[in-house]
Amino acid sequence: MILIISIIVAVLPALLLVLYFYKKDKLKKEPKGMIVKAFILGVLSIIPAAGIGLLLMRSTTISNPWLNVFFQAFIVAGLIEEFSKFLVFRLGIFKSKYFDEVVDGIIYMAVISLGFACLENIMYSGGEIGTGLIRAFTAVPGHAIWSGIMGYYFGLAVLQKEKQTELFIRGLFWGVLYHGTYDVVLFIGIHPQLTDRYMWVVFLIIPILIGGIIHLHRLIKKALKMDEENTPVAAPADEIGE
Repeated sequence: MILIISIIVAVLPALLLVLYFYKKDKLKKEPKGMIVKAFILGVLSIIPAAGIGLLLMRSTTISNPWLNVFFQAFIVAGLIEEFSKFLVFRLGIFKSKYFDEVVDGIIYMAVISLGFACLENIMYSGGEIGTGLIRAFTAVPGHAIWSGIMGYYFGLAVLQKEKQTELFIRGLFWGVLYHGTYDVVLFIGIHPQLTDRYMWVVFLIIPILIGGIIHLHRLIKKALKMDEENTPVAAPADEIGE
């Protein structure tokens, strides 16, 4: 029974956030099948992320605790995980006919990240309800925030096709920056050589999350405004056929 509850606690936050982001698309709702596809792609994106991350951890030895923390936070977690999400988005979503608005980039990347976070939460919770609850308010929304901000730039690529590569890089930069910064303060607080003096640093994840939420909220408003301005206005009934 406890195992079932822990799985529900691990999965439910991700599903609720998927619903939240789905409702943000106010002009042209994305097909539910595409949302499900994005979520599944997010779950699958953990495979290359985990494989590459494990390979890097096994092949790299960094004795300095500070360098070790920054390497794990920005490279193993930030860069590898966000690039894995981008990869499945680029291969499975970007060329879809339904991907035609700036806000779509935010929505699809957020949903992909929540698929990733959902499986990750199950793995890290390990049947412990407390761990699942903590991650429900930190790591799970964190993934959606970082990747949602990243997705804004991927959405811009719909309107600015000549700048696709530049926008992809800018999006990845913001995703990795937020993700890496979040993990740095987390890893410092739990690192065996640093935790005695710096465990208080963990509490900095709160302002990081709040800052990310504000940033993403502004980008959503900006994206919706751009999409509204780029939506063709239907001709009056008496003009149709003239």
